[in-house]
Amino acid sequence: MQEIDIKNDLGLKISVNGIPNLTQMPDDELDLLATILELEISNLAQKSYNRKRYYNNAKQKELKHDKVRPP
Repeated sequence: MQEIDIKNDLGLKISVNGIPNLTQMPDDELDLLATILELEISNLAQKSYNRKRYYNNAKQKELKHDKVRPP
């Protein structure tokens, strides 16, 4: 038996025998898992987009300031 690290509200340790098999998971729970993963991926993509946009805006401001400064 192998212990896996999963956050849960009860603070319980979870152990599994062998490798979990998603094909044996009920369809309702599999749909819920897919929805949660989709939300997580969407949030990570949005954070990455915001980070890149912030970096590009800061870079543009830096370039504008360089044009205004006297030599």
